Amino acid sequence: MGRSAKLTALVPPPRAHLTRFHGIFAPNAKLRAQLTSSGRGKRPPADEESTGANGDHRCPDETRRSMTWAQGCLNFLCFNRISAVPSGSWAHTQTATAGDFMPLSATPALAQRTALMTPIGVERMGDAADGLRNPRVLRLENLDTDLLPPLPALELTVSEVRNDDANSYLPFFGHDRLRRAATRLVERNGGLASEHYDWRRQCFISAGGLSGILNAVLALIDPGDEVVLTSPTYVGLINRVKLAGGVPRYARMLPGPTGWRLDLQSLQDALSPKTRAFLMMSPSMPTGAVFNREEWKAVCDACIQANAWMIYDSAMERILFKDAPRLNPLQFPGMAERTVTVGAASKEYRMIGWRVGWILCPLAAAEVIGRVAISNVVCPVGIAQQAVAVALETDDDGIASCAATWQARHDFLVTALRPQFDVIPAHGGWSLLIDFRSRGISGAEASRRLMVEGVAATSMENWGLDETAGFLRLVYANEPLDRLRDIAPRFNRAFD
Repeated sequence: MGRSAKLTALVPPPRAHLTRFHGIFAPNAKLRAQLTSSGRGKRPPADEESTGANGDHRCPDETRRSMTWAQGCLNFLCFNRISAVPSGSWAHTQTATAGDFMPLSATPALAQRTALMTPIGVERMGDAADGLRNPRVLRLENLDTDLLPPLPALELTVSEVRNDDANSYLPFFGHDRLRRAATRLVERNGGLASEHYDWRRQCFISAGGLSGILNAVLALIDPGDEVVLTSPTYVGLINRVKLAGGVPRYARMLPGPTGWRLDLQSLQDALSPKTRAFLMMSPSMPTGAVFNREEWKAVCDACIQANAWMIYDSAMERILFKDAPRLNPLQFPGMAERTVTVGAASKEYRMIGWRVGWILCPLAAAEVIGRVAISNVVCPVGIAQQAVAVALETDDDGIASCAATWQARHDFLVTALRPQFDVIPAHGGWSLLIDFRSRGISGAEASRRLMVEGVAATSMENWGLDETAGFLRLVYANEPLDRLRDIAPRFNRAFD
């Protein structure tokens, strides 16, 4: 068998076409029924106003509550109007005569591909916390950090503002220095030989990690294809799968007193003939779960069994706590040919505002991913790329010391809130989850009560299977220990 034939046998086929923005993805019947029977225009009972269906935390003043309720009604009305358009009407045809017109009371149709996408919750919690304008509020709702990026990166960023070469669309796929640095990083972390990748052909710089994830998903799956993720997982990953027309399938993470473990049976149950890709992250958002060797092997074996792509979100792979294993799908047999690694400077290098990420992919997928990348965001931030390259190259990147700082904050939260609260420890990353199901309340209700005590935290509905609605996330990356000291009394007052 020749080399090309071997690659064909080993590697899942790239998607045949990349035009994603013409299809209409109808919501499933269950969701359509829920929305159309929800009593549109009906204001919710008083005891339901504190938290919306998607964890919508409303501020205590009547104006903000009314505005949020009105926007929700508008969303329901817009969706119901779309779903009620008869399939034979002119709105569903691609051509119309000059005499065709919409009724005066109607508005242009919205794309139904967004009907299954959900709010992430963080945007609303962030706005609510900002609106309080109270510096005593503990900002545990969003993935920010107070720890500085590497000093050489800060210094170079300042100088790049005046660099004319940085003020350009070119090169479209990213600056050469950064592409070389990102390629070497992925090779080192994956245990691959130097120059395993050709950086000129297989590395693409993206506008942050999630832009890279979307590029990969758009290039590798077609509408109706299934993508395996863990549950809980970041809803932004789920929404990007849905935006591409994919169907999320979940492998459950099981909470326990020592952390999270992968339910291996649910991993197998998530597979089907339609499985096209896996989208995995370790440490994971929001759980901080870190796969052990057995779990990674099971995931990689399932990926090969399904002849699927592995889209690996490596944003936090070195933010590991003591004794957590440092593993990567590229380290497992048969995975280099099917793994697309997406990284970013935001978490490990604390360079959130620079909006720079990277994609490293097998040669078989390079052309299509590059084509999507240049069609999505023409080029990432020019004045940021050289600074990120320096951060990737420097020996003093600060990742280990920052991980130790974040672990100290994590450990304090676990100790302070246990045993009164069911805190599931993380093994890395920036956040942990608290399970409120045993208290008989949702994560959204817990979030509402804590906001009264000046603790901003995001509930986890929509972050995977329905059971995630019982969890609340605490982000410990942005609050130092001295501000966390009184968190236990705040929790106790909220749940007395």
